[in-house]
Amino acid sequence: MLIKKIINKIQNNHEEELLSGGFELYEQTLDCDLKSDIYYFNTILNYDFFIGNGRLIVENLYITSKKIKNIMERFVKNYKKYKYKKYEFDQDLRFIPLKSYDNSEIVEIIANKTIYTFRTLDLIHLLKVSLYNNEHMFPIPLKLKNPYTNIYFKKYNLYNILIAFNKTKYILPEIILNYYKSDFDLITFKLNAYPILQENAINDYIKNGYISELYDYIITLCHDFRKETNYILVKPLISIFKKAKMVDIFKKTLKSYLKKKFLCNPLKKCFYEKKTIYELKKVVKTHGHKECFIRLNNIESIRYDTTELINGLNSFVDTAASVNAAINEPVT
Repeated sequence: MLIKKIINKIQNNHEEELLSGGFELYEQTLDCDLKSDIYYFNTILNYDFFIGNGRLIVENLYITSKKIKNIMERFVKNYKKYKYKKYEFDQDLRFIPLKSYDNSEIVEIIANKTIYTFRTLDLIHLLKVSLYNNEHMFPIPLKLKNPYTNIYFKKYNLYNILIAFNKTKYILPEIILNYYKSDFDLITFKLNAYPILQENAINDYIKNGYISELYDYIITLCHDFRKETNYILVKPLISIFKKAKMVDIFKKTLKSYLKKKFLCNPLKKCFYEKKTIYELKKVVKTHGHKECFIRLNNIESIRYDTTELINGLNSFVDTAASVNAAINEPVT
């Protein structure tokens, strides 16, 4: 540690002022592999073996050494910044000149010995999009990339972005705050924020999912709640244009249904189940007379449920037979 070398140098120059029982312990602590300067300082002061003004001597020694280290680090940082090349692009990601914004909204990011200038809000938006990335209702959060080089930002870059964002008047999105609390580790972040990511993935799927897949979910939706609607179903075989119209009609109901089906929070599942039934009845009342719907009478509804029961039993028997055959298969 650099601070250790600085402290040793000061000790050698002022040895007569630093002789105490507490400082002997302090010297031993210098050999420990500690995480940071602050952690190192707190670890030392937790000991109660200082004699007389030993604690004050140790505190002053640390403060003096820390000031010297900070001056050296600032000098090195400014020198490197002077030597690095500046990326020549003075507009934000919407091609608005950066000089149009207040200095508090601008952040400089150093990567690969190059200085990039961004509007902080642009990077926050890109980070939010990356964290909310998903595929077929499965959350797949991604790391933030430099939009100019397509290279991942380092962890210290992310900290600098958030520090710069704190200077603005905007509120940090909750998903990014969760990412910060996870120390910018995607695995930890996904474990902690999975409920939020899952719900967003469902919302995104409703907006961008394939029409045929969404319509299949509508068929399942009407089947699952057939008793609540007095056996009003939808036709499985219709044109893609009619499917698109039906998806628009069911979009709000389908969103509640998928959340009821896939969210992991049991309270939300119960809430969205009730909401699905309420919205489904409204859709049936408004659009149930259209040709894409099927109304089953009493006999047809009994036959429909019986057929489903028979299919379920056949599937169970087939599965049991397959398991039994696998168990009794001779080992070769």
